[in-house]
Amino acid sequence: RVHARAPRGIVAALTERPRTLRALVQDSGLPRRSVEEILGCLGDDLRTGSGGTFVLRPGAVDRYRTMIDYGELRAGTALDPLAAEIGRHSALVTTMHELIASAPRPRTELDHVPATAATVVRRAVWLSTHYDLREAHLLCVGDHDLTSLAVVLLAAAASPDPARRGPAVTVVDIDEDLLEFLDRTARSRDLRLRCLYADLRFGLPPAVAGSADLAFTDPPYTPQGVSLFAARGAQGLADRERGRVLVAYGFSERVPTLGWKVQRALLDQGLVFEAIWPAFHTYAGAEAVGARADMYVCQPTSATWKHLDRPVPARGPAPTAIYARGRQAAESQSAPLAGPIVAAATGFLAISPGRGVFVG
Repeated sequence: RVHARAPRGIVAALTERPRTLRALVQDSGLPRRSVEEILGCLGDDLRTGSGGTFVLRPGAVDRYRTMIDYGELRAGTALDPLAAEIGRHSALVTTMHELIASAPRPRTELDHVPATAATVVRRAVWLSTHYDLREAHLLCVGDHDLTSLAVVLLAAAASPDPARRGPAVTVVDIDEDLLEFLDRTARSRDLRLRCLYADLRFGLPPAVAGSADLAFTDPPYTPQGVSLFAARGAQGLADRERGRVLVAYGFSERVPTLGWKVQRALLDQGLVFEAIWPAFHTYAGAEAVGARADMYVCQPTSATWKHLDRPVPARGPAPTAIYARGRQAAESQSAPLAGPIVAAATGFLAISPGRGVFVG
């Protein structure tokens, strides 16, 4: 029963006005499958409207509001400590919405799921209110959400005087179209943003190693992906004691084992969780995890540097299968060759020693 507020919120929303399935997922933070199960329980009282929306039939509204104690639910809505500050930057939210719409399309094979414009501004506001970003260096390890632009645009709005320097931001990413977009946008607005190409599976560009005060990443949501991107963020830090790695990561409450695997992978990197802000990020997608992700504030320890400072042969190569989808998916495996094919190849090699043969 203690977890009933989110399901009650879904029913409450359906008594107020038509809602899409995506909106119900985003507002509740529940996995899409859970939301669909709740809708299924409403039976004939649920009506389907235009645009794929759902709403409760008028005659059932009062009964359901009584059932869920609607007044108590709406009176006890949790307060967002950042809401007022984000509200002051509504123009930036509009700007980011426009930039996200004009950015290169998300690439499924790289596990791109865009954060909402409000979330990107939320990240920038949180960074600026929790850290002293004056002349700081932020490293974005991947940036398909355009967080880098939100950070420098917020700083520019707060201090239009060019003599007062805000944060410098570096983005490393494998998506060359995205890097070109970020670079072009930054140049057109005279923003302190540097873009570098990097396939993070094979290392961090030397130019940014040991240079940043903070690192932020919204990585592929696999244990291998989160661990690798967080490690690259740590390698980018200049101050091994005061630097922090900020990680966006979410998992479905229906599959907590996956969350445990990812958290264990971060701990295996020697990182400790200084804070975890639940449901910090909201996405236009990722409905399997409730379209939400938490903000992990990770502090490196001596164990982090002991691991990262070891030569590559000693610590082993970084995993190359780090994504949840596509050819480089962590769960993808080559299908084993059928027995008859193996037998035929073995026989061929036996009668032709020293002759190369391709089997596939």
